[in-house]
Amino acid sequence: MKYSMVDSLSFDDFLNLPKSVLQTAQEHDEYASLLSDSFIHECYQRNMKTEISAYVQRFKDAKYMYSYQGVCFSNYRYDSVSHQNTACISDPVGRYVTRFIDNSLWVEKFYQCICRVSYKLTMQEAIYFVDTFFAEHSEEMISEKLGICRVTLQKIKKSCIVKIWLELESLKLKECG
Repeated sequence: MKYSMVDSLSFDDFLNLPKSVLQTAQEHDEYASLLSDSFIHECYQRNMKTEISAYVQRFKDAKYMYSYQGVCFSNYRYDSVSHQNTACISDPVGRYVTRFIDNSLWVEKFYQCICRVSYKLTMQEAIYFVDTFFAEHSEEMISEKLGICRVTLQKIKKSCIVKIWLELESLKLKECG
């Protein structure tokens, strides 16, 4: 992936995230592996997939705010920006600008998180992630695409979800968004 924390996120980068995840996972597949059953059992919770799905949906919805080809997302780091309380701003334009900046920072942080985790995903996990959260395919369709049974897909699914969840947790993305 050519994106780094210093660069700004272009609209094309934003739209091509699923393709980038698959490409990165394919390039680094030999170094990635599924998580062990014991680690998955220790970490996996049923609500993880629902919450990740909500984050991905928020990310996908953000493209409607940035529909112009030349628009780039902010290159500010969330940690370096002093965050003002939105309730203290009485000006409607100020509230809009604050929400826009907060959302831009969240989108960039989420993008960076997914880029980082894509290096840790196996190719099967990357396919599961993209097909489930971006293409919204059923587990049956994904298992057919991968040529595996649905029981085997469950281990891939849980491993993928735990890896993504741990990356989201490490960035404290949930607290910011």
